[in-house]
Amino acid sequence: MISFYKKKVVCTKIGVQCWGCYMCDCGCNLSLDDEVAVVCNKYGCQVRYLIPILHDIQSSYGCVPFEAMEAIADNLGTTVSHVHGVVTFYSLFYTEPK
Repeated sequence: MISFYKKKVVCTKIGVQCWGCYMCDCGCNLSLDDEVAVVCNKYGCQVRYLIPILHDIQSSYGCVPFEAMEAIADNLGTTVSHVHGVVTFYSLFYTEPK
């Protein structure tokens, strides 16, 4: 349902740029990797926005699963250990749903 070009996400169902079909309710079924890419694009794929990105992912999934940490690291050009370290350092992030 989603096609990527130079880190811009376009919803092929409604044919316009879409900052996350989970936000606009167009009906697309995004995979975890696609949803992470949408959230990272929303913040410009910059590591300095890691905490807001983690907040958005946790609000969608109820936690920050390891698979999301891997996708976040790929999108931000950092390591999984860096993302995991931030998630486990702050008590407001969960690795399993509460």
